[in-house]
Parts: sequence; C-alpha cells; structure tokens
Amino acid sequence: MDGERLLSANDDKVTLCLADVVNAINKQKKGKSPGPDGLQSEALMYGGLRLATHLCILLNLFLVRSSVPLFLWSNVKLII
Repeated sequence: MDGERLLSANDDKVTLCLADVVNAINKQKKGKSPGPDGLQSEALMYGGLRLATHLCILLNLFLVRSSVPLFLWSNVKLII
C-alpha cells in the first residue's frame, strides 16, 4: 500500500479501505488541542481497530451518497 494513497477506484466507485483510515489516524499528532467538535486526536488513536472500522464505514457512506450531513459542515472554514 502506498502511504499517500487515501482513495481507490473500484468499479467506478471511490472507497476508503480500513488501512487508509488507520494510517490517517496514526499520522495525527498527540497533544494538540481539540477542534470545534471537542474531539482530541488521542481519542481516535486509542479507539483502536473497532473505532477505525466504524469510521471507515461512515466515511464510505458519505462517499457513496456523495454528501456529508450538514451538522458536520457547521464549523468548517473554507479558505479560497
């Protein structure tokens, strides 16, 4: 697996695999202040494989539906 690959194309569907999610979680830095959601990166790191599996399923649902729930976008700041 290429360390920089986050998305893969399978039969015209874009999906994330579990290894991609685990790799992204492991790249997070410890000790950083939480974002607007109050979730610290350590919570994701210590959540283990079970949490990563559920995150992978959730993120793939967003990709399949081509949408993200509005409440997740409420605190996003987009710089153009």
